[in-house]
Amino acid sequence: MIEGEARGGRPREAIIRQAGNQPDQSHGGGSISPERQPLPTAWDVLERDVRFGERYDNDFPTRQDYEEGKRELGEMNRLKGDLYEKGFPRDKLILDLYNTVTLEPSGLPVLIPYNRSLSREEYEQFRSHIELLSEEQLAEEIRKAKEDFKRREEAHPGRRFPPPGTVTV
Repeated sequence: MIEGEARGGRPREAIIRQAGNQPDQSHGGGSISPERQPLPTAWDVLERDVRFGERYDNDFPTRQDYEEGKRELGEMNRLKGDLYEKGFPRDKLILDLYNTVTLEPSGLPVLIPYNRSLSREEYEQFRSHIELLSEEQLAEEIRKAKEDFKRREEAHPGRRFPPPGTVTV
């Protein structure tokens, strides 16, 4: 049995989350109250992020699509925030690694990096590579990804500043 797993090969977090996923019976109904809803896993949120990227990759063709995309993005950011605040350390490491791996240097004059969307295939490769790593191994992957980003950012053509004495508009 792998460390951090319970019988049957299921991660301990999944069993704990499942136990917290029981309906709230205090109101007489079978629904879970909003304040007691269980947290999703990092994988749940990242799957949603990939679906979002597939749907809204280029632009929002209509006002309604824009509003739906804005609402979806807000919900994903809220879920990520909840995971960072109340989630398991492993979920936080997975989100940190995903955010670091998807970080791209900007081509703008003001160098603001951005996160790109992974394709379904890229995401599946990422998940299969990361899923069984220990927390220590995840931290090491984050360190490597940050070094890789720094190299790419320094090599990015947008990093070249104009020669002294020239004016750019």
